[in-house]
Amino acid sequence: MNRVHGERHCGQPWRRQLCSTGEASGKAGAIQYDGYSYGVLNNTHARLWDNLQTAITNAFSQFPQRRGSIKVYAATSGGSFYHHDVWPFTNEYIQINTTNGVWGDYGRFTEAHEFGHAFHHEALGGYPNLPSSCDSHTWYSDEDESCAYVEGFADFFGVQTANDVAGWKAYVESNGPREQALANGITNGARVEGEVAAFLLDVMDGANESWDSIAYPGSYLSGIVQTCSVQLNGSWYHAFRIEDAVFCMEGGVDPAITNNGTYFPGQPTPTAVYEQTSHPPGWQQFGASLRQLWTHNLYGVN
Repeated sequence: MNRVHGERHCGQPWRRQLCSTGEASGKAGAIQYDGYSYGVLNNTHARLWDNLQTAITNAFSQFPQRRGSIKVYAATSGGSFYHHDVWPFTNEYIQINTTNGVWGDYGRFTEAHEFGHAFHHEALGGYPNLPSSCDSHTWYSDEDESCAYVEGFADFFGVQTANDVAGWKAYVESNGPREQALANGITNGARVEGEVAAFLLDVMDGANESWDSIAYPGSYLSGIVQTCSVQLNGSWYHAFRIEDAVFCMEGGVDPAITNNGTYFPGQPTPTAVYEQTSHPPGWQQFGASLRQLWTHNLYGVN
């Protein structure tokens, strides 16, 4: 979940600051917290620290971009979310609910997902203020395009960087969110975060499905998210929808797509795109392999 507004509760008894630069130090298999050393296996705060450190290490091994430190709060009330002010970006933190956001594969995914928001916002060029409707969302709900893009990236980041979340990754890779969205009458995958996540995952993972014949490096994917801009009504905007990223990956705006009412219906069409990313081997403008990937994941085209 992403929040760009809300009340800060640093002094509340149910919320404790876990880590920030100079306030907590990681040790081998433990965390130094409030003057005590806790074992990772039997302490909630230490497990939260260890899970986050694992996700961050995995992310930095896959993506070349970096971001600064961020405060993380362990809370017994409220949800798990990433918070940042709209401007200036000084009040930024992650809150993790210790009831369901720490232990097991869901906890590992949750922590990596929330750090994915923080990584996206600071290391990959940021994203626009999201509508309040984005405060409540699921893998397969109908969402605003910008919400589906931001949450879909964090879902992808979560299954890609957290350890031991094979079940969640398989759910995404097998297009489980699309099946559930279709059951609810939702056909436009650009508005479904789980379908956005499935596409992004297929861009990076091995060429292991009938519709997936590419395996691009993380540097390419994160470079697209970081540098992609689109021109709308004469003005340039940093990518804020999955369609923007698709056009940047394809290397332009193809009338064969924009004139087809099936794809990205009801959305303004960019007149031009710009990105600064080294294209991976085998990349072609309007290439069939990449197009098959996004049309399958977002619209079920085989």
